[in-house]
Amino acid sequence: MLGGEDAGAEETFNCITGLAARLLGAPFALVSLMEESRNCLKSHHGFEANDIQGNWEFFSQTLLSEDILIVPNATADDRFRFNPLVIGEPHVRFYAGIPLRSRDGQTYGTLSVVDQVPRSGLSDMQRKILRELAGMVINGLGADQAVKQMRQGFDEQQDLLERSQNLCRAKSDFLAHLSHELRNPLNAVLGYTDLMLSAPHGPLGDTRYRDYMLAVQASGSHMLSLVTDILEFAKLESGGVKLTFEMFDLHELFHQTQQMLARSAEEKGVFLLFPEAPEGKPSAVIEADVVKVRQILINLVSNAIKFTPAGGLITLQLEQTGDKMVRFKVKDTGIGIAPENMERVMAPFGQVAGAASHEGFGLGLPITKGLIERHGGRLHISSTPGVGTEVEVQLPCRH
Repeated sequence: MLGGEDAGAEETFNCITGLAARLLGAPFALVSLMEESRNCLKSHHGFEANDIQGNWEFFSQTLLSEDILIVPNATADDRFRFNPLVIGEPHVRFYAGIPLRSRDGQTYGTLSVVDQVPRSGLSDMQRKILRELAGMVINGLGADQAVKQMRQGFDEQQDLLERSQNLCRAKSDFLAHLSHELRNPLNAVLGYTDLMLSAPHGPLGDTRYRDYMLAVQASGSHMLSLVTDILEFAKLESGGVKLTFEMFDLHELFHQTQQMLARSAEEKGVFLLFPEAPEGKPSAVIEADVVKVRQILINLVSNAIKFTPAGGLITLQLEQTGDKMVRFKVKDTGIGIAPENMERVMAPFGQVAGAASHEGFGLGLPITKGLIERHGGRLHISSTPGVGTEVEVQLPCRH
């Protein structure tokens, strides 16, 4: 057993969990110790003790870890997806914990931080902070001097974190301004181009003018699409994408997406096969951000159209299982992706051989993956070159 039960020890524990939450940007932090072969919660920041009594799974997995255990999204991790703290309050999504282990190998417990939204991980600085805090737990429990040293040691890092937060706010403000400054003139160009092509005041004259206007329209539309992708990706990277949850029918959204992309598929010469709502059965109603799920669908189907040769087939399949997840798959008979290129196509601005002729920055899949993970879901791609690609999307059923 580590430390004493005096008021000084409690103050030290509380200072450590408070610093861990603030410096790692997480709403919750806790210190758990092993006492008489059980998990004893010694300090908690951000929630009541009875809200975290089911943390034994996280505690035991952290004890088995050699270093820091990172769980980017607990709903996508088979070890934790059915944990009461994931399914119910406090709705754990991101978890980072480090075992409290002395130099001679004795393990005392864990120091952990928790967030209610998925996160990609911890920065090198945040990992260092967590390790140093864990060292303080082991070496300085109950010592006021240790707390003072800890606070002094993190003054500079705290200042850096605050400056980083200010930069993030400035970045968000800049993106909002950039969005306004770029989209407004582009929308004006496209609006006037559409107006001139419709010729409400009579024909343009020489037929070549119409060709010129069509070229301007295509270029403007492409440029607007690129700007939109860059801004969307930047918002995802900075955490600026906010979700608005509402109930909607997936079958209806599939139908809308098919109508929106029918012309694009027809021009490419590929066929779309989407599921119909089954008669006499409940509709596939879920609770999510309908605008973002529509964007996910459009991105995946548009990508399939782009890389499927004429005469090919694109299908959409819906599956609901008993694991509180809804799944849908977009399958195509396109050019496929080689295994060695899979990581590259998922990376921002990724391009692979054979795809360089297709316009765009390669942000479609990273944006789609980010939106899915923001919902607490996950994306999986399987592909065979020359045969086709299957993209599976899993979203939590919140209804």
